[in-house]
This record gives sequence, structure tokens and C-alpha cells, in this order.
Amino acid sequence: MGRITDILNGTRSEERGALMPFVTAGYPDIETTGAILSGLDPSWADIIELGIPFSDPIADGPIIAASMHEALQAGVRPGHVFELVRSIRADIPQGLVAMVSTSIVERSGAVGFIEEAARAGFDGLIIPDVDLDRVDEILPTIDAHEMAFSLLVAPSTTDARLESILPRCRGFIYMLARAGL
Repeated sequence: MGRITDILNGTRSEERGALMPFVTAGYPDIETTGAILSGLDPSWADIIELGIPFSDPIADGPIIAASMHEALQAGVRPGHVFELVRSIRADIPQGLVAMVSTSIVERSGAVGFIEEAARAGFDGLIIPDVDLDRVDEILPTIDAHEMAFSLLVAPSTTDARLESILPRCRGFIYMLARAGL
């Protein structure tokens, strides 16, 4: 089922929760991002969420938005993030999940983006703003690479939407604790 499922099954069997810290790729620079990823202690960081910078992260709050803006200003692009992950993946025992906007995925070609993410060493994707109608087109590629895939569930999510989201998630569900930032 993939590394993320294995990690979560392991934490469940140990009767403990899992921690997934967030890091903005390319902030303050790509080299420091590599050092941060390599330096996260696997005794407390089970899975790492690596945010691929995009231009309008309004739902992420001002600190993450500022870090993404600075990374973009420095020229960080998805290809740089894939190259970084590929170069350090063997040194990172934790699961690695990319948080990425659907605009980046679609611009790159969804299937090609997913395949490149898997080749780089990502174990999963969170695409928070993907249209549910598009998800069924990308799930075969996600499943072929045994990647986790998560959609967001908000406090305001209706039962009907939840019934549509849950079967499309792989590995875990990204549940927001509260509405807003």
C-alpha cells in the first residue's frame, strides 16, 4: 500500500498519533530546505509535508504565504523541488508528501506531474484545490505508484461531499480542525 500507509499502520499499532510537520520548499533557499528535511528527527517527525511554492496560498495564512512568495521570488520551481528530493531521498526515512496547488499539477500535465513526483521520491500528494471531477482521472496514476493522496475535509463539508471525498483518498484524510486560516 505504500510508505505512508505503512507508517500510519505502524503508529496505529504503537497506539500513538503521527506527526507531519510542514516545510516550504525553497525557503529560505533550496539548500536550507534540504538541510531541514535531512535534519528532521524521525523519532518525532513521521511524515514530512513539503509545500511546493505557488503564487496564491491564501488559505495557508500569512507566514506560509510569505515563505512561498520568497521562494518564488528566488526562482524556486517544481523542477527544483523534484531535483532536491531526488538528491536527498535516500537519507530521509520519513514519508514525504507534497502539498501542491492544482494549477501547478495541471500546468505540468497531471499524469506527468504525478509520475515525476513519484520518481523524485515523494510518497504522496495533497492537492487541496483539485476539482473532485478531475480526481478520478489521476487516481489510476497515483495508485500505480502506491502513493498516498489526500483531499481536504473542512468543518463545513456536507455529508454528501464527504461521501464523495472519502473513497478518493489514499492513505489519510486531511481534516481541517476549524474554518478559516
